[in-house]
Amino acid sequence: MNGSRTWQEVLDDYLEDSKVRRDWERTEVARTIAIWLCRYRADHGLTQAELAAKAGMKQSAIARLEAGETTPALVTVQRLAKALGVDLVLRVSADPQAGPAIVISEAA
Repeated sequence: MNGSRTWQEVLDDYLEDSKVRRDWERTEVARTIAIWLCRYRADHGLTQAELAAKAGMKQSAIARLEAGETTPALVTVQRLAKALGVDLVLRVSADPQAGPAIVISEAA
C-alpha cells in the first residue's frame, strides 16, 4: 500500500474529536441540501445566477445554500423544489443503523 488514505478514513479520524463530531452532526441537514443543490445545478448546466432567477432568489442566497453552513428553512427547500419542478423526498431518521439521518432524493 502506498500510505494514502481514503476520505472516509480521514473523516473518521477527524470525527473522533467530540466537538468536531457535534458540529458535523449539527450541520448535516445543511450539508445534505448543499450537496443535492450543487449536483442538481451541475447536472442541469445552471450557474448560481440562473438557478437563483428560476427560484426567485438572489445568487448570494444560492451561494450560501451551496456552502452548506446554514440550514435552510423548509419553506426555502419547498420553494426550490417548486421552482425546479422536482418532487423531493426527505427522510429523517434517528436510527444510526438506518444510514444517514437526512436523505434527500428526487422522487420518481
